[in-house]
Amino acid sequence: MKIYSIDFKNYRKSVDKCTLGINKQTIIVGKNNTAKTSVVEIMTKFLTNNSPFKLSDFNYKVIKKSFINNLYDEYKSGKKELLFKFPFIEMNINLEIDEKDNLASIKDLLYEFDNNEKIIIKCIYSIDKIEKIFSEFELYNEKFEESKEKIDFYEFFIRNFYNYYTKKFYSTKPESDYLNEVEVNYIYGLFNIFIISAQREVDDTSDNEKMTLSNAIWKFYQEKKKKSTDDLNSDDLFREAIEDIKEKLDDTYAKYFSDLIKVLNEEIINDDKNKKLDIVSDFDIENLLKKNSKVKYFFEDMALSESSNGLGYSNLLYIYIQIESFKFDIKSKSAIFNIVFLEEPESHLHPQMQSVFLHKINKMFQSSDIYSIISTHSSYILQSSDINNINYFLNGENGLIIKSLRNFIEKDEYSGLKNIIDKYFILNTCDLFFADKVIFLEGMAERIMLPYFFTKFDMANKEKIDYLLLDIRELETLVAGMRDAEVYPVSFFSQTFDLTHKILKDLHSLEAAQIEMLRKQMEEHQALIQSIPPSVAAPAVVAELAEKRFAGCAGEVFFQPRRPIEVDQRPVLTDTQGDCPDALFPKPPVQAPQKVQQVLPVFVGAGEQISGFQPRQGGGAVANHLFLRHGRPPCPGRFGAGFSGWK
Repeated sequence: MKIYSIDFKNYRKSVDKCTLGINKQTIIVGKNNTAKTSVVEIMTKFLTNNSPFKLSDFNYKVIKKSFINNLYDEYKSGKKELLFKFPFIEMNINLEIDEKDNLASIKDLLYEFDNNEKIIIKCIYSIDKIEKIFSEFELYNEKFEESKEKIDFYEFFIRNFYNYYTKKFYSTKPESDYLNEVEVNYIYGLFNIFIISAQREVDDTSDNEKMTLSNAIWKFYQEKKKKSTDDLNSDDLFREAIEDIKEKLDDTYAKYFSDLIKVLNEEIINDDKNKKLDIVSDFDIENLLKKNSKVKYFFEDMALSESSNGLGYSNLLYIYIQIESFKFDIKSKSAIFNIVFLEEPESHLHPQMQSVFLHKINKMFQSSDIYSIISTHSSYILQSSDINNINYFLNGENGLIIKSLRNFIEKDEYSGLKNIIDKYFILNTCDLFFADKVIFLEGMAERIMLPYFFTKFDMANKEKIDYLLLDIRELETLVAGMRDAEVYPVSFFSQTFDLTHKILKDLHSLEAAQIEMLRKQMEEHQALIQSIPPSVAAPAVVAELAEKRFAGCAGEVFFQPRRPIEVDQRPVLTDTQGDCPDALFPKPPVQAPQKVQQVLPVFVGAGEQISGFQPRQGGGAVANHLFLRHGRPPCPGRFGAGFSGWK
């Protein structure tokens, strides 16, 4: 059996149902502040007894003051079925059951013999008895009927909600309304959750006192000692070595403190012959290991502290030690689903190491039943992962949105795209997950120039943008503070109008500055074009030649001198003779005058200077070099871009 997906709603940013696709390895990606950590926290709060829910865990839309107070008003008016109107948090764990799976291990989830291919574990955090919260609210206010301490129902709710809310668990099936209630402790036993948070506190300073790796080694020892199933007690591995040290220290103490011990025994302890004072060594194994076990790096004959290594390697070592500790925890428990949450493993790692890390993690979990859920900001980790494993988190208008790439690939209309996406899912493509907007570039020139444009337009007004952002945030804070108010003070409107006017004024100023900058750039470009010498732009001899031979040409003239110019003499064609004189009337070309051959190569790209001419009756064209572009389709003959028709 396996976890296929997890749904949750009303938890923090998630208003509508959000679905996280789960694989043996699951990658969570998204920009900052897109609720990636919420997945870890909601599963921890539901599936362990270590972290209770808080009021801030509810989505703010379901705990508005007006909404909560309205619940009490409806209760007083006699309305029923208010239980489902109270705020709640829900999470569904969708399981897929294989024919070979042992159903005895999940017997409490089954309530019928057939149709057990898909099971849903429904977890709900909701109010237990609404009558109790309403009655106790009324009793509370009766005590302060005439005092200022009387409060509304919203205030009572946010102070005391945890006394009336409980976690409940059910099993059900897709498309079924039946809920089979399951014991809380049974659900806790099904799942074993381990978190390696982003705050790992590794350090590389020389005065490091945290000793993160050494402490991790100590915790590894504790887990192994508690969870080891070996016949030999793990302490026995250390006792023999410690006893040897103890004997040597006792002999040393006896020699070193002999005079002192003799005096104390003769002068102080002399009243009782059965008493004797002595100084001996005493070791507590756990304290000895905890305080005296350090991670060292050995470079030839020199021992270096753990802070002597770089943050990247310290980060990797810490993660590996934590995972190995979790493996001992798995052996001691009978949990079916073992899940490791790993936040931002790319911290302090260079790009190549980030890519390698994912393969190392896969190798560690390859032969185990551990689910790894990894949240990351790294394009390199994304590039190295299977596209089916990626879940994209983004903020929508109504809250959190999760897009599972596996669900996208599994759609019938996109079934053939997986190989293509896998092939072209390269580093630059991965960056799309962290972008606000995307600009598609046609060629290399645009790719080179675009960063320059960003610099010119953004940096010139960076200070104005910063001040504008401050005003916008101040306006947002001001409006948000009045969100639940029933009466708005006059000062609110005056401050809001002043800030809005200031923001609009700054935006107009910014727009005017951008337009002026564009105008100046256009003038500079125009001046640059006009500064080109006339001899380069349009040689007089070419202009004279063009005027004589192509007067009246309807279209632009382009010169592309690729070899010595040949003037091809052509007879006039009527419309019935077609548009391809080359095919119908082949004539041997006549060598162009030497003067034309010398001048035309200089005239590349300047054809627009002599546009607006047509060849005279009986005229010709510079074959394969001088192209006349008309509104009619080009001639498919040997003229290439060619010209259509003659006049």
